[in-house]
Order: sequence, then structure tokens, then C-alpha cells
Amino acid sequence: MYITDLRKKTLRWVEPFGGWNKLDVAHDYFKTNIANPDTGLCNRILHWEVAHFLNKKNNYQYNIMLNAKDWPELYLIDLPNSYTDYKGLELEDSLYDNAYNELKFKTVFDVENNTVKLSKQLDKKELDSIINKKGILSEEHYYADFGYIDLEKVLQKNKKLLNEYLHDIHCRPLSFIKLRHQFIEFTLREGTMNTIGVHMRRFNGVSIDLKKKNNFKDGVLNKIYNELEDSRDVKQNYTFYGDDVYFELFDRILEINPSQQFYISHDLPDVFIQPYISKYGDRIMDRRFFTLPVNRHLHSSGLNIEHLRRIGNVNNNIIDLFALSFCPFLVTNQDSTWSEFAQFYDNSDGLKPICPIDWNVDDIVHSYKKSDLSKLSSSKKLI
Repeated sequence: MYITDLRKKTLRWVEPFGGWNKLDVAHDYFKTNIANPDTGLCNRILHWEVAHFLNKKNNYQYNIMLNAKDWPELYLIDLPNSYTDYKGLELEDSLYDNAYNELKFKTVFDVENNTVKLSKQLDKKELDSIINKKGILSEEHYYADFGYIDLEKVLQKNKKLLNEYLHDIHCRPLSFIKLRHQFIEFTLREGTMNTIGVHMRRFNGVSIDLKKKNNFKDGVLNKIYNELEDSRDVKQNYTFYGDDVYFELFDRILEINPSQQFYISHDLPDVFIQPYISKYGDRIMDRRFFTLPVNRHLHSSGLNIEHLRRIGNVNNNIIDLFALSFCPFLVTNQDSTWSEFAQFYDNSDGLKPICPIDWNVDDIVHSYKKSDLSKLSSSKKLI
């Protein structure tokens, strides 16, 4: 496929939050850091689902264009019918501000006719109009300008389309995303095959007061959390669940199956998982379990693993998200797009048990008792 073919019809999906990846030119790192590794990956994926839906309704006549600077994860994952506009990941690209890069991204370059034009603005009003017309597009080029909104909310304007989407919810667009490296998929699947995936969201966007902070029994962790708080940069909409909540749940499940392992996906520095490792030993896994083999594979494949880390915490985020998603039983954090991805990815039949952490612990344990995991012999050694 030639580059001119890529741009014959395009849906140019502008990052909805104005760009999370503002580089520090002097030091060459993104503003999201070890204290706050949240790059909004799953928000971007759910935003991308709208483009995929529109493309499907138009018989896949369009190519979805993504700004390379906002999507460094595309080194490791493949989004159907989606392409980056240009590499744009070198240090000199950071000399141009986001406004310049966004304007370039929205612009259609007709090389054959030596002309340029701006693609059509797809704001909320235009999007609603298109949804009312069954999703049919009339222009050749659009750029997204309706902010962050997921596909289910978009379809509220057309009950027929909404019902179709909900009927096939377990085959939603995100379920067609693929890891580019079969070795990584095999490693993560095998490593989490009999594991309970637990998503702990306890930092960015989480409301926490002094009483909840005291839930960190280790005073050092309490101090570290206080020092990290300035790195939080999104509205605090989520509930904080402390160690006592998870300890009770893990204890109850281990009474049923002492061999049960837990994969913890979390958004705090790894030191916050140490109390779980101290209490439960090798029953606890996190992304570090996979980091060495995955990074070794990426390095042998010719990828610069340090560059991937610096441009968007790519290695850790992809390992963590897909390891959680491959777990056959999930304890999720309600309203989190990270949990939402894990719930629907690799769950085409909709049979994977999903238990939000705000459920009563008895209900989660009951769901576990009914699952295949609880029936595994405690004498069988899990991976």
C-alpha cells in the first residue's frame, strides 16, 4: 500500500485530551513519569472505538489516522485499519508545539494535485447528525473534535444502533486489537492462565483522605504516597480501596484454594505491592514477572526498549494491560477504562467472571466458588 492510498479517505482521530505526551526538551522524557504512569491509553482506545464503528458502517472505506506522538503503543499493538501519520517521535519534533502538530495532522496533503486542505471538523453536533443517519459519512476526510466520549454514549442518539452494539458488546471494536508480537501474547497468556486478575486503581483520579492513607500500614508507604500526590493530574472521581479490602478477599479465596495466584495490575510504584508479596509470597504476580522475557524479546527484535519507556511507559503499560486482560477471572475497579478494556478483551463469549471490587466480598467469593479456578487441585502447581 502506498502512502497516497492511506490518505484517500481518512478519519483523523485527534487525541481527545489535548495531548498527554508533552516532552521536556531538555531531558527528553514525557511529563507522565514513574510517579504517575497514566498515559490515558484505554481512554484513547475507547475514543478510537467510535472511529472503528463509523468505518464499519461505511464498509471500511476509510483509514483511521492516529497521531504517532500520541500513540507510541503502536510499536507493540495493532489497531485494525489504523495507521500513524508520520514517525514524529524524535526529539526535534518536540520543538514544534502541539497546536502545530495537530494542525498538520488535520491537513489533507493531495500530492498528486499539489494542493492542501483541512479535513472536515467532526464536532459533537456533526457526530450526532451522522449517528441519526445510521452512521453514514458524506465527506472524504474528517478530524475528531468532539472531546472524549465513548461509543455507547455516542449511540444514545440512535436506539437501533445502540441496541445492535449492546447485543454484540463482547465483539466490540477493542476486542479486535492485536499484540504485534506472538511471543509476548504467548508469554502473557501462559503466565496468567490460572490467575485471578485484580485491578487496583489507587492514585490518579482517586479520592483519598487522611483516614484512607492510614490504611497503608507501613508508614514509609504513607510517606511515599504523600510525596507523589503532586503528580496526580486528573479529576478525582474514583473510590480508594485499601489493603484491608484486598487482604480480606485474598484470604477468603485462599481458604478455598490455597494454590490460587493473583495478578495485580496497579498504578502506584511497585513498592506498594510489597505488603502483598510479604503476606502471600509467590501467590502474588505483577508486571515485573514478565518484564525480563518481554524486554529481552523486544531487544532481540531490534526495538529500543529504553526509548519505548521514555516516550510513554510503553513496555510496562502493554504488559500490564494485556496480562490483566488474559486472566480468566477479574476483580475490577468500576468506572475505570483500564478495567473496562480487561473485561471485554479476550472475552468474546461473555463468560469470564467479572467482579467489581465494590461488590460485597461474599458475592465475589461466591462467584469464585462457581468458577473453574476454584476447582483446581490445591496440590497442582500453578505457573
